[in-house]
Parts: sequence; structure tokens; C-alpha cells
Amino acid sequence: MRLTISIGEYSTTPYTIPGLEIPVYCLEELCCQLRESAVLVDRNVMTRDLCDWIRVSLRLNELAEMLYPLVQRQGSLSSFVGMILEYAGLYDYSVVQEVCSVLKKGAGLSTVERHKQQIDYLTEKHQYQAAIRGYCSLLEKWKQIEERDQSILPGKEVLASIYHNMGVARAGLMEYGSARECFYKSYEISEDPQEYETYLICRRMELPEEDYIAFCAEHPGDHEKFLKIEKKMKALIRTWDESPEAKALLARNELRESHQASEYYEDNLRVAGALKDNYRDQAVTT
Repeated sequence: MRLTISIGEYSTTPYTIPGLEIPVYCLEELCCQLRESAVLVDRNVMTRDLCDWIRVSLRLNELAEMLYPLVQRQGSLSSFVGMILEYAGLYDYSVVQEVCSVLKKGAGLSTVERHKQQIDYLTEKHQYQAAIRGYCSLLEKWKQIEERDQSILPGKEVLASIYHNMGVARAGLMEYGSARECFYKSYEISEDPQEYETYLICRRMELPEEDYIAFCAEHPGDHEKFLKIEKKMKALIRTWDESPEAKALLARNELRESHQASEYYEDNLRVAGALKDNYRDQAVTT
């Protein structure tokens, strides 16, 4: 039997956090989501509905009375969320301040930048398909705003960053052809040499060896860059060869080649189970 200590009541009626669309049943669950998804939280969470749920469903009148004035005078989001986290006492001071810092950073962003920040969060969590859909939607939104009023758009460095991060997501799915197009677009906008180098790396990953050699021959001006890329590739291969994952794969191959069938199939089941769990996580979040 597991004993769970909670502040306030455990509600029979969940509260769904706006923007996150995640139902929570108690103050601790609310705090966990506010912390874990801080980059996705915006002012839509500052509502009387949340305060009412805290007061009525959780029976935390004191906290609700502290929050109502912030909603009424449209106070800062970081103060609102910080007050909830501090009241719950689930996290230490440094964690609360970290969450508040993320919220303050988001407060000064334009709508486009905030939307980008939310999509970047998906990329960081390796939710690449959802991120790519988000970036495509954001680029379309950028185009629409640009046609109406360019003055309200953020700087071109933000647009370059959108293309760069979409390239990262594409590369994460091993779509190197699409990724290099994104990186080259980012290079065209920013004129950042690093973006061009990343474009060349995608070419290296995308093309068969013969085609890549031909590509290098067609671009003699990039000879030094090609040498630099090969040096990086060799270093990455050495890192992989020394990694636990590579050693585990080698051990699996040895099991198969030594005809230790039972151990090999047992390991297959373990790996397949882990992959299935990962797939379920991906499916839920995308």
C-alpha cells in the first residue's frame, strides 16, 4: 500500500491546463505540469477558473485568495505560477526560481517568438514530427504577417533560427535531404558560415560515397570545409565505437554469431519491449 501526502483535496473533477490540454486532479499534479512544461505555459493559465478550482475542488481557500488579485490586476505570469509552486512546497527555492526565469523570458517575446519557443521545446524533447508540423505552420504564419505588416515581425535572425531548428528536427528523423535544404535556407538568411557547414554535413550524410566525392570535386572552394567535416566524422565514429550502445550492439552480434539462440532471442525481446515503450511515448505526445 502506497501513502500519498497531498496539500488540499484530491479533486474528482480535473482541471485542464489551457494550452497544455493536460488534466490535473491535485495541487501537486498542477505544480508538476507547470514545472515540466514551463516553456509552454502562457497567460492563458491565469484565469478565475483555475482560482475557483483551487478554492472549490481542492479546498485551498488561502491560496485561491492570494491568486485572485493577480488575475484581477493582470499581474505577472511568473508571480502567479511562483506563488502556486511556493505554496505547494514541492520544489526547493532554486527550482521555483528556474521556472519563474523561464516564464519571465517568455514574457518579453513576440507572438511568433513565443510560438517558436514552444515548438523548439518539442525538438529538444525529440518529438520531431510534431515539431516539423509546428515549424511549417509557423513559417506560413510568418508569410501571412509579412504580407500585412513586416514591422511587427521579429528580426531575420529569428526566421533563420526557425529554418535551422526545423533542419535539426529533419536530421533527427534522418531526412538529410530535407534537413540540408533547411540549413541552406538558414544560411541564405543569416549568412552564418556555421549554417553552410551544417548544410555540407547533411550532404555528406545524404549522398552515397561516389556521389559525395563528385559533389566535393564540383566545389573546390569548399575543400578546407570538406576536410574539417571528415575530421569531425572520424571523431564521431570513434565516440560511437566507445559508447555503451555500440558495445551492446557488438555483444548482440557476438551472441548471434555464436549461435546462442536462447540468449539472443531473450535480448531481442528486451530491446523490442524498450522500443515499443518508446513508440507509445512518441505516439501519445505527437
